[in-house]
Amino acid sequence: MWYLYRIICVGICFSIFGLSSVATACDIVLENSSQSRFEEYNSQNRKVFPQKLNINLRNIGAEKCNGFLSVTAQGRNNYLNGSNGEFMTFRVYKARNTSQTLFQSNSNVQNRVPITLEAGSTKMIELFLVIDRFQNVSAGTYISDLDMTLTSSNLTPISSAQIRVGTKINPILQANITGTNGSATSNDQSHKRHSLSLGELLPNKNHRLGLQIRANTPVIISVASENKGALRHEIETAEIPYAFEINGQSLDMKQTSQIDGRSSLKTDGLTNPINIGLTDFGDKMPAGNYSDVITFQISAR
Repeated sequence: MWYLYRIICVGICFSIFGLSSVATACDIVLENSSQSRFEEYNSQNRKVFPQKLNINLRNIGAEKCNGFLSVTAQGRNNYLNGSNGEFMTFRVYKARNTSQTLFQSNSNVQNRVPITLEAGSTKMIELFLVIDRFQNVSAGTYISDLDMTLTSSNLTPISSAQIRVGTKINPILQANITGTNGSATSNDQSHKRHSLSLGELLPNKNHRLGLQIRANTPVIISVASENKGALRHEIETAEIPYAFEINGQSLDMKQTSQIDGRSSLKTDGLTNPINIGLTDFGDKMPAGNYSDVITFQISAR
């Protein structure tokens, strides 16, 4: 019985000794002190505009700490993710001049920054988020959560913090008619008036125009004819009906027609062909000028 008691006593003393040695290790608190704001992104900017990320380190332990700070992303495939399923690539740098890369999403590059912190001291680390240029994605907000991790010299985790980064892209909608007889005239950029002269009206003659739309958001296009799909004589009641097509899609001009811009039309600046086809109106129409006003209303869906 005396031997059994002695073995138990040694085991208990060994456990207490082990706990006391851990209590003297360095202890760093990692904190995010950045303001939560998302800058607007413009894919056509030629300059890079870094967003500053501030990280505070506090050594509340009794020893000097040496370690490494690393950055990883939680977003799908390490990107900035939008609610529409699209994503954007980005990078995180240690310095504003992008001389030291900590993280790069499109290649998953991850580097560590050495950190030295005296006992009881505080240090602020400035990181910089750069979103890659020339990314043509839809309007919306794109975000990712970054994990900032501090590890010891042997890569044992010491402390971690999370910071949310992102950007917002405002809706852009531009439209233009090509193939007219002159430039658009208007006092308001959102309301342009184009003039098209068909020349001598001939039966079954076709006239081609183009509709160019540049948008980063889904659009709805409404097309309306003042004369319900006909060219009307300037004085007489005579009319010449015509057929109207956009991208090969025939529209009923007797009423206002709507087109889903995302599914039926190009919205990346390429031309959507418009065809105006005169009917076989014979040779009994009175001479004179015939006209109609077609209105395109393009709006975000």
